Amino acid sequence: MNRCTAVFFSLGALLLFTVSAAAQERAGKWEVEFHGGGMLASNPTGGTASLPDPGTAFTTLSGRPSRRESSWYFGDGALLLNQVNTALHVAQITPLDPVLTSSAARQGGGTFGLRVSREINPRFTAELSVDFGRGRLEISDGALSAIEASRASFIPAFTGLFATGPSQTPTVTSISTIRNGTGYQVFTVGAVDINVTKPGKIAPFATVGGGLISNIGDTPSVTLAGKYQLLLGGIAPLSETDTVNVRYSAPGHRFVGVIGGGVKYAVSRRSGVRLDVRVNLSPNTIDTIVDANPVVLTQTPGVVLIAPTTPSIQFSTIPSVAQSSLTGPPIAGFRTFAASGVQRQVSVTGGWFWRFGGSPAAGRSASPDTRPRGSSFDDARRAGRWEVEFHGGGMLANKPSGGTANLPGPGAPFTTALGSASRRESSWYFGDGAVLLNQVSAAFRLTQKITPLDPVLNASVARQGGSSFGVRVSREINPRFTAELTVDYSRGRLEMSDDVLSAIEASRASFISTFTVLFATGPSLTPTVTSTSDIHNREGRQIFTVGAVDINLTKPGKLTPFATLGGGLMSNLGDTPSVTLAGKYQFVLGNLIPISETDSVTVRYSIPGQAFVGVIGGGLKYAVSPRSGVRVDVRAHLSKNAIDTLVDANPAAMTSTPAFPLVSPTTPSIQVSNNPSVGQSTLSVPIAGFQTFAGSGVQRQVSVTAGWFWRF
Repeated sequence: MNRCTAVFFSLGALLLFTVSAAAQERAGKWEVEFHGGGMLASNPTGGTASLPDPGTAFTTLSGRPSRRESSWYFGDGALLLNQVNTALHVAQITPLDPVLTSSAARQGGGTFGLRVSREINPRFTAELSVDFGRGRLEISDGALSAIEASRASFIPAFTGLFATGPSQTPTVTSISTIRNGTGYQVFTVGAVDINVTKPGKIAPFATVGGGLISNIGDTPSVTLAGKYQLLLGGIAPLSETDTVNVRYSAPGHRFVGVIGGGVKYAVSRRSGVRLDVRVNLSPNTIDTIVDANPVVLTQTPGVVLIAPTTPSIQFSTIPSVAQSSLTGPPIAGFRTFAASGVQRQVSVTGGWFWRFGGSPAAGRSASPDTRPRGSSFDDARRAGRWEVEFHGGGMLANKPSGGTANLPGPGAPFTTALGSASRRESSWYFGDGAVLLNQVSAAFRLTQKITPLDPVLNASVARQGGSSFGVRVSREINPRFTAELTVDYSRGRLEMSDDVLSAIEASRASFISTFTVLFATGPSLTPTVTSTSDIHNREGRQIFTVGAVDINLTKPGKLTPFATLGGGLMSNLGDTPSVTLAGKYQFVLGNLIPISETDSVTVRYSIPGQAFVGVIGGGLKYAVSPRSGVRVDVRAHLSKNAIDTLVDANPAAMTSTPAFPLVSPTTPSIQVSNNPSVGQSTLSVPIAGFQTFAGSGVQRQVSVTAGWFWRF
């Protein structure tokens, strides 16, 4: 039993221990059940496959036919590359096509939930169940093997291709970033149980019904990034990047039909065990989507490289003269597989149910009710001490700012090729790297300086308000106290503030102006400086599972104010926000020496999957009738602020020849190098998962809800 399931059942036990005080009451027609178990899923393969159309045909400078492709990893791009490599008798690429024309699969996993049912007659019982399924979407082992084969084959395919030409030793890389095993499900189902035999101590039943599946969290994805760079004749640089993202889409909600059955065993007149097997049937709607983003370096002196085959591939750094074959249009959201068929998920659960209410037990006469009549509370007491409530509303969150800020220490000092002092840095965007860059700019008397990301790194993301909805089951202990169990789903997400987004944009933009002006002070030709940002904002959801006690502030009546005190578990679902800044500068010294460096920084936020939450609040209950009414509830959820800020930095420099270091004539200095043999670049130290802000203090989330309750 996992931790979340254990807490769920513990809170249920806390609520339901009071049933012993009512052992002498008559058995009723209502039941509440808590259960857990497992769920197995089928892997439907039906669907419609499609790949992007062949690239637009064009003629190379040598008069050979070629096509404009968006990627070499799949489709017509892989076909063209393999046609050329076959003609040259070199290694071929393994296309991603089988991965793109299939889907991810839902895996089995644990499940737990709550069921409320009401006997209609001895044959039929109506029920409502809410189940949380931990079965995740997952890329299969076969698909992962195919992805790795495609990633690995990119390198020998282009290494072999360039080896047939006049280029010097090429640098070919191919990396994969895989996010697998993501997402959960919530099943909200209404059904009818049909007793197969006359109800007794053992009662077999069949179940039929329907409801809603809600998919929570992200879906799997994989990104392949292939890059080749080389120098033609030791002079002309060539660099192209092929980035492909494969992702899977699943609708947020869809209909599910349910059929199954089970057995109920009455341990006593008021409680027992239920074993349940059911098949959840829903449309298979897990589609496969591909994005592709080809990037070709434009550089001087210009160069065109053409494969001596038919068809051919053309590489070019001067689009005004000749276009590269890897210049097909970027692809965004192309659906390569539209799933069809039926998704079957079989759940097997066991649980404990409690039966209650005021109706007489079968075969027995009700004892005379000797309690005085005349008050609505007396009528409510006769109606029953149990309540089930469904509610909705909103949740507001504060923005705690407490915490400990920290930045990576100053870079290790070293001496440049000119004998000046410098430091090894991880990034120009923040910390000591930004300090060093601005010191050098100030020494040149330049007004342009980089805007550091430090304020972003030394703060945390904030939880926003959002709608919420949930279910509450409660049991009156005595006229003063009522025990309750509440499960709430909140749509309030983590979000970077407008100030943080503005600071990120200021840092991104200042990278371009700072390096453009800085390189203008040296002997380089016109530099190419870029700085891009990839922002993922407004992420994550929450589930609150809380046990509490309601304390009536007045004698119970038609209108009853109450206070609430309790605690439980807060579960954080989905990803957290993140931002990646990628800065790059490249140029050629003296029309001979190419230099290219990339500064990539990712800022992300971490939060625990589960945390304790305390609850304090209150509200009003208005009895519309002895058996139902309206409840308005305001409560504060108090938890530890544990949202931390992390930074990753991945500097990269192109290695090429002729080797040469470029050093700023300042103190301190910056060294930019295209070969470690003649001196290491200042930008040269990676960082992984450095915690720049550790959150502290209390996170307060105030919920305001209204709902309808039934008493029985």
